Amino acid sequence: MTGEAEHSQRLETLGLLAAGVVHDVNNLLTVIANYASLALEPGVDAPPPDEAGWRRLLVDIEQIHRAAQRGSDLAVRLLTFARPGSGETATVGVNAVVEDALVMLRGAMGSDIAVSVVLEPACWQVSTDPVRLGQAVVNLIVNARDAMPEGATLTVRTANAVLAAEAGRPEGRYVRVEVADSGAGIPPELLNRVFEPFFSTKPAGAGTGLGLAMVREYVTHAGGTVGVRSWPGEGTRFELLLPVASHA
Repeated sequence: MTGEAEHSQRLETLGLLAAGVVHDVNNLLTVIANYASLALEPGVDAPPPDEAGWRRLLVDIEQIHRAAQRGSDLAVRLLTFARPGSGETATVGVNAVVEDALVMLRGAMGSDIAVSVVLEPACWQVSTDPVRLGQAVVNLIVNARDAMPEGATLTVRTANAVLAAEAGRPEGRYVRVEVADSGAGIPPELLNRVFEPFFSTKPAGAGTGLGLAMVREYVTHAGGTVGVRSWPGEGTRFELLLPVASHA
């Protein structure tokens, strides 16, 4: 590949990454707006809160701060790509990432969505970029929420798995992360397209079609796989398989 072609390809990929980051930042801005609304709920003319009220207010402000920090991390991700180099890799406890995502999105879930969380108590650790793993989990949870506009059940599950070799995945130990909804499901003819960039089953203007593409790109780079199963009228389940850290 010539230098000019390589530069052109890099600009194209950077544009795709930037659009994906915009998608993720929009998710974070939704979280910030929801928690800011909760913090301001009593109104500017309300009497000072009591001790319990102050504690609730501090929790809301902490979530605003954490969401803003995640936005900053996303900006770093984009700069890292623009200036060639690898992201930070660490030994990560998947349960902690999942719990963090659920806490962050708590105010954006809606009271009509029941959240079921089933975490493997002795979950193995993975060696990955924790920021990108967090983005992937947030994207899957937000998509599951959006698939249930009238409310239902969202399930998040982690598990350890020892798997035989399959196409595109060597045998070994993996951590499985599942995010499932009990919504309307995805039509069979569209299921194999959900990971395509810019493809979305959401109404026009409701999504960029980049969230799942970014999830697949991250998981593939991490040496894992992502799959989806859907049952019309019953819901959809996404599954991430991430290889266990060699020393875990």
